[in-house]
Amino acid sequence: MADRTNERVVLIAITAVYALLLVGLVLTGERLLLSVVVVLLGTQRGSTPVATAYIAAGLPADIRGSGYGLLRTVFTSVSSLGAIVVGAFADAALFDAAFLLLAGLAVVATGCYMLLPRPGA
Repeated sequence: MADRTNERVVLIAITAVYALLLVGLVLTGERLLLSVVVVLLGTQRGSTPVATAYIAAGLPADIRGSGYGLLRTVFTSVSSLGAIVVGAFADAALFDAAFLLLAGLAVVATGCYMLLPRPGA
């Protein structure tokens, strides 16, 4: 879809829907609806290849490999802290707060994606 349309728009859509689904996860108590929300949350993984391609294409050709490797290492290191934070919330029995924190971060990410330059700009 990103190849046929616009990577930026796809990233915005996936991340915004992810934020809404995380809020839905907190608000819903019905099992069937909860099952649907959990399955749909898996679609967020679709943003990784799109973001990866977008970042790699934006780097200068002479540093594309090493530059992307460095950025990926930083992103992975920072994102791995999320497991620690969510684990701390879980230890305190604050699962809803953890999901709402992740939703807030997804809103921030959506805003960042909106600031990305348009393809060809």
